[in-house]
This record gives sequence, C-alpha cells and structure tokens, in this order.
Amino acid sequence: MELKSKKLKVRNLPERDYKLGDIQSKPYGFIIFFLLLGIYIAYRSNLLFGILLIGIFLYYLLVNKNQVMTEFYEDFVVFYNERDPQECYIVFWDEIASWTYERGRFDTDRVHVSLKNGEKIVFRSLSPMKMKKYFHQKAGKAEVRKSKVHA
Repeated sequence: MELKSKKLKVRNLPERDYKLGDIQSKPYGFIIFFLLLGIYIAYRSNLLFGILLIGIFLYYLLVNKNQVMTEFYEDFVVFYNERDPQECYIVFWDEIASWTYERGRFDTDRVHVSLKNGEKIVFRSLSPMKMKKYFHQKAGKAEVRKSKVHA
C-alpha cells in the first residue's frame, strides 16, 4: 500500500483549501506577557532585573524571525523544516495509524506519528494546545496514551 504522506518541497504541496490553523515559531502572547512583567518589575521593585527582562524579550520580539512551523488543513497537516523553509513533510489524516504527544522536559515537545505503512516520524511542537486540538479532531481515535506504571 503506497501512502501519500511524504517529505517534499513546498512548491509540490497539493492544492490547499481553507487552512484550519497554524503554529508559528514566535509565541506573541508569551513575549508580551514577559515584556509587561518586565515593565512592572522595573517600575515597582527591581529596576535592573526589569530592564534585563525587557531587553531579552524585546530582542526576541524584534530580532528573531517568525516562521510557520505547522499548518493544519482539512485533509492533511504540513510540518515545515526549520532549517530549510522550502522543505516540508505532509501527513494525511487518514494515513495515521497512531500518534502520541510527548512533553519535553528540557527541549521542545514532540509529536510521534506512526503511519499505516509502518513508518514512524517525529515532529517538534511549540503549541501543545493547538497540536492536540487538531490531532484529536482529525486523527483522535488513533492517539496512543502512555500507560502509567503502578508501584
């Protein structure tokens, strides 16, 4: 059985209809929260620490570029390569045999996807809520939950 899910160049993506959602590399809400926290701290208690916090998050906001990491469509999900924006991996929802979401302790979260042909792929995730939302909607019955060992 040949599957449609595969690694390919962005220009070779299938015709795309309405995008359900996406995940980008810059979490604007998080950045703005810490900018405001830095302003509050600088004004209220510790000027040096507040300025440091403001500087770090202004740098992150203004210097780091924002790129789309993942796009969700009705029939498939597209994971873009961070190092080469012209390369991506397309996964069709109906070809997913199972999937799990793994929270990263000291690194980013990961989505483990097993396709019906036996291929296993791992993708980075920066937004657990969005990733789980669309995976539950489109491939929800395929989620494998990790069992907990009882002592």
